[in-house]
Amino acid sequence: MQEDSLLRQIFYTILSANTNNPINLGIIAPTSEGKTYPVTRTLKYVPKEDVWLVGGMSPKILVRQKGVLVDESNKH
Repeated sequence: MQEDSLLRQIFYTILSANTNNPINLGIIAPTSEGKTYPVTRTLKYVPKEDVWLVGGMSPKILVRQKGVLVDESNKH
């Protein structure tokens, strides 16, 4: 079943978050093809402080919320 394989990949991605080589996952499918449900279903088992929902955010917002300000020589 395709959804089982997607749930497994989402789960592996979550597990990789705290490793030295985390996985990035992009789920690409047409509108209304069931992309959100498997993700939200899997994220129910993850502590809320470890989940960062970024849908619809611009890169500037992401940098301002989670980024670290550095100078030209990459010093804080």
